Parts: sequence; structure tokens; C-alpha cells
Amino acid sequence: MMNVEIGVNGENLSNFHAARLICNELNYKPFHLYEQESYRLLHPINFQVANKHRSLTEAQNYQKQLRFYTLDRIKRVLNTLVFSIKNRVKDKLKITICHSKELDAGSKLFIDALVKNGAGTVEYRANPSSISASADIIEETVKQAYSAADPNQMHQLALQFLSVGDAWTAITLLKRLLSIEMNDEYFYDIGIAYSQIGDTEAAEFYLNKSKAYGNAKRVIDSNYVLAMLYARHHPKYLRSLSKAEELLNEAFQSLKNDEMSFHKIFNRNGYALILYRRGKIEEAIDILLTGISNLQKNNLSDEDHGLHESVLTYNLAQCYAALNRFEEASSAFKKLIKMDPYYPENHLEYAKYLINHEKFDSAYHHLMHAKNLNPYIPETYSYFGLYYLSKDKIRLAKDSFEKAYRLSNQSDEYLYDFVYALTLENDYDKCSKIIHEHPFNKETELNEELYVNLSIIKAECLLHIKSEAEAADVLHAAIKKYPKNRLLRENEKRLCKEIL
Repeated sequence: MMNVEIGVNGENLSNFHAARLICNELNYKPFHLYEQESYRLLHPINFQVANKHRSLTEAQNYQKQLRFYTLDRIKRVLNTLVFSIKNRVKDKLKITICHSKELDAGSKLFIDALVKNGAGTVEYRANPSSISASADIIEETVKQAYSAADPNQMHQLALQFLSVGDAWTAITLLKRLLSIEMNDEYFYDIGIAYSQIGDTEAAEFYLNKSKAYGNAKRVIDSNYVLAMLYARHHPKYLRSLSKAEELLNEAFQSLKNDEMSFHKIFNRNGYALILYRRGKIEEAIDILLTGISNLQKNNLSDEDHGLHESVLTYNLAQCYAALNRFEEASSAFKKLIKMDPYYPENHLEYAKYLINHEKFDSAYHHLMHAKNLNPYIPETYSYFGLYYLSKDKIRLAKDSFEKAYRLSNQSDEYLYDFVYALTLENDYDKCSKIIHEHPFNKETELNEELYVNLSIIKAECLLHIKSEAEAADVLHAAIKKYPKNRLLRENEKRLCKEIL
């Protein structure tokens, strides 16, 4: 057991303050590329990734960023960081945090990942004066900029925090900027920041403000992000493809008819998503192919062009996949990987597609690539599990599914495959124990299919360990929740026959 004590005095302007102090106490230094990329979340302004083999997404220029981290992605980055620390330190950590104020949101996420992933325990004490506060150059830099109130310095800092996923610190700086000057760019950036952390209604408010204070170009940019909120990111009750289409078309009309600009290309990329969701996939493909062709005519740098084309090519691959046009989808995925070979998600998307078409050996090749790029992505092991199932290697499949489950912080998404593999090994006791420890029945956001599948497998496990009454109770509770579900009714009948 390794003891780590840190003191957090007063309120901090930057996020991940406690996380940085813990890493400092551990003398943690990132080595592998995936460790360096995750470490940037904590150190966006004073740490340079020393590796030329970066993905186009990770190597974006923060001043003209196209892709931004979502909250799920931020959590994945923290998991990678925590597992890297766990692998490096070996001993379990006993962390004592002496603080006078509530910890920042980023540090809470870091500590949650640390505890859930078994890296150690955390104890809180309300006497920070007992431990002298450690130096934190990021916090000091943010405080200095906040006090100096230099708009350019603060804005550049905010964009750097935004680029790595620390939307919370970016919001603090941008609100300070807005207290000095009501500026359309600040409103736009804070809208992006709120969308990153899932507060889409606040994001919409600030994006609309950016339109009110900005020129026609700002309306075009803001409308694109607003359209994506309505098409993808808003809570379900707020989503509207019609509203998204209206916003995109409003912006499109503002663009000059004789100008095939980057903005026009990506506006139509957004419209292709609307068509895709409506099942008009052939039309979406035509738009994407036109966009890719027109990108060649734009005076973009090689770096910018590569990223922009990769986004359109990814969407094109998904369209071909949806139409089951295997050769064209494979060609698009291969082109995507050639453009951005160091982005593990590209390999994983193609591997998933290959597995769905039972091309397991080809999928294995891309899974190994993804694993080498980052060994802590849960999807990689989930797909390895499917690969091993296809080879009737049940033990390896079970181990892979379990690793995916553990790497995901015991996510609902990876629970079913793990417990299903346990039933294939007739390990009903462990299966029942895992499901019991995972309170899936209390998760209101669990979709019907997963809830039903977990209920059925839980009942099956209870039946095999001679807990017939509990098995019946599980199915009855699920039927009460989803009374029209056919699978539940069928399993209820089967259970009655087996009990009788």
C-alpha cells in the first residue's frame, strides 16, 4: 500500500487540480503515446506530446479545432490515465485529500475512475492546513491570467483547455471574458464547452447568443453546432431532425452560391446526417462524395485537409455499411485507415464491421492494431471476445469480455457479454454474483433490449443455482416494467414449465 497525501486549499479556478497533485506525488511521467495523450487532459498548456505518430484528431491545432471531446470520451481518457498509473505504480494507493472546499468536477471524475478501477482508496479530511498546498503550475497560470484580465491571453488559454476536453476550466475563463466584453466568439466557444460536458441546453443558450452578437459567418458556424445538438446530442425529448434541417438550411442560404467553401461542405455533411437518419442513405452518399471531391479544391493545409476528409470518409463508410454494400464500405474504411492510421477508433469501427460480416481473421488484424495504439479501450476486448467465440475459444472469449467490462468502469454496455460468457462455462454462481453487484435494475436510462436480456440471464442463473422463487421474481419485475415484451413472456412460460 502506497500512502499519498495532498492538500487542496481554497477554491481553484482550474479543473483536475487534485488529479495533478496526485500525479505529482506519484512522480508519474507518461511514456507511451496513449499515456501522453491522456496526460494532456491534466496539462494542456505545459506538456508537449513527443511523438510524430499522432492521430489527426489528437494532433489538431487548438485554434481551429474540428473535433471536440465529449464527456464519454473524457471519461475514457481518464480511464487510460488511471490504468497507466496502476500499471506503473503496482502498489494500491491510499490517498488522503485534505480540503476546505468541494473538489472540482474533473478531479471528482479522476478519483471516481481511480477507485472504480481498483487503483486505490480515497479518504477525505476537512483540515487542509495540516498539509502544505503543493505547487500546481496550471492553477497558477490560470489564476494569473484571470487576474490580469488580458482578453487575448485568457482566450488562448480557454481554447487550449477546450481542445483537450477540460471544458470546465474553459468555461471559467470564458465567463470572465464575457464579463469584460460581450463577444460572439466567446459565446460560441462557451457553447462548445457546455456541449462537451453534456449540458446541451446551456450550450444552445450560448450558441444563440453568439448568433445575436455575431455576423453572418458566426450564424453559419453556430447553426451547424445547434443542428448537431438537435440531431444527436440533446436529450431525446428535445431532439428534432426537422429543427436540425431548418438550422442547416438557414446557414446554407447565407453562403454564396458561387463559393464551394469549407463551411458549405460541412454544412452539407450535417445535412447528410439528417438524410441518413431518415433512411435516405443514397442521397447522403451523393452529398458526401461531392463534399470529398470539393475538399480537393480548397486551399487547406495537408493537416487540415486530412482531418476534414477523414470525417467525411468515416460518414461515407457508415452509409455504405448501412446499405450492406460490403466492398464499398470496406474500401471506405481502408481509405480512412490509410489517412489516419494512428486513430484506434478507425481500426475498431472496421473490425466491428468485419465481425458483423463474419470476416473474423481480418477483424483480428485491426483489433491488434487498435490494442497496440491504446491497450485500455474496452471496445477492443469486447470485439476480441466475439472473435474468440467464433473460434469456440470460450475461456479466451470470457476473459476478453471481462476485461472490456473492467476497463469500462463496469459499464452496462459490457455487462451482458461478460455474464453470457460465464453461462457458457456453466459458472452460474459467478454470473449471478456479478449481476447482483451491478444494480442494472435501478438504472432508468438502460434501454429495453439490454434490460430484458439481463433480466432473462439473471433469472436463468438463479434457476440453475436452485433459487426458483427469485428467478420468478426477476422475470415478474421485468414484465411489470415491459408488459408487452415477447421475450419476457416466453421465458416466463419456460420458467413455469421447469419449476413444475
